Amino acid sequence: MNVSSLTSEIIRRRSLFFLTFFLVIFSYDSALSWIRFNRFQTSGVVILVIFMVWLLMTCFGLRIRIKVLGLGLWYLSLVLVSILLNQDFSPEGVVIISKILVAFMFVHLVSLEEFSDCYVSTMRILCVYSLVATYVLRYVLDAYELVPMVLNWEGTPFYDFGLTYVIGWLGFVRNFGIFREPGVYQFYITIALALELFFFKRTNRVNVLIFLLTMLSTFSVVGIAQALVLVAMSLVNNKVKRDILAPTLIVIGGTVVFGHLNRAFTRTLLLGLEKVTTMDGAMGVRYLGIVSALQAWLEKPFFGHGPNHGLVVVITEYMDQVTVHLTGTLTIMLVTLGIVVALSCCWCLISLVLKSHQKGVSSFVLLAVILTSISSQNLVYNDILWVLLFLPFSRERRLDITNVLKEIKG
Repeated sequence: MNVSSLTSEIIRRRSLFFLTFFLVIFSYDSALSWIRFNRFQTSGVVILVIFMVWLLMTCFGLRIRIKVLGLGLWYLSLVLVSILLNQDFSPEGVVIISKILVAFMFVHLVSLEEFSDCYVSTMRILCVYSLVATYVLRYVLDAYELVPMVLNWEGTPFYDFGLTYVIGWLGFVRNFGIFREPGVYQFYITIALALELFFFKRTNRVNVLIFLLTMLSTFSVVGIAQALVLVAMSLVNNKVKRDILAPTLIVIGGTVVFGHLNRAFTRTLLLGLEKVTTMDGAMGVRYLGIVSALQAWLEKPFFGHGPNHGLVVVITEYMDQVTVHLTGTLTIMLVTLGIVVALSCCWCLISLVLKSHQKGVSSFVLLAVILTSISSQNLVYNDILWVLLFLPFSRERRLDITNVLKEIKG
């Protein structure tokens, strides 16, 4: 590779990284979309930027992949049928369509390997910064007095550290990162950890340590359990055992020691465990949501009640007054868009898992972890989830844009 080609490759890699970084921090479930800006506005900005990049590359020779085009038309058709049958012309339907279009265009620009590398690098930066901002800047240096305080959609105060939002309640130690809540953050970390452990030829132990520490700081019991399963499955694999054993022992040992020294840490962890193990907590809410959603889904099983009507039907007609929250991506897909969309998403995730280095039972466990992660939150409008659904059908090799850059310079 000559100097010109090497320079072009460096520019291409950096461009893909910044595009992935942009997609994560401006995703529908980021705090920027729910606190700093309007989530519908950020959705518009995301699709506009991705479209401009995709259009530029198309003008200089980017070829449309038939499989990706077919998948995009399939999802768009199903969503439009649900909208038309239910006469549900709400903004939520437009957002879902925009996310499908973003995923369609984005996967034409990256391969699975490139996305994995860019996404892991992005999450490494966000995780390290969130740990520093949430604990060092907030509690050690008291730097919260230097940053503005903002309110989220529920009126909860947050300190705006830029790429991290730290809750303003004294003694509340959960790490939100740049996302609307820790339960969403765990999804992003789980995907990053899964890519690092099972999609790379060699595991980076520093990345594993960072992701495990950040997952622990979210105090998401579901996320911590998923991380432990991924690590345990990796330890069974002799090829990566030495790479992740050290960071795993560091995190476990540090958790035990810090738990003895800090009562707030232990109390928060035990409170999270209680929420998911008793029907009075989050487990009860999720159980109620699943039962209510399934009851509503049986009325219109194939194409659902519509992107917004489905949620309204479940909350007003089936859910108890105990809660008005409906979580779980697949259950929400069932009640809003129908079983065809939900099964299509499962098929795409299976295709993604088959691209990993895992085989047999390990593949099933990896799939179960991903499904559990998305089932703990409503990620129907999430940009990264839709990209993951399209990613198995992206190009196998990198896009050679050397000639494209030459055309631009000429």
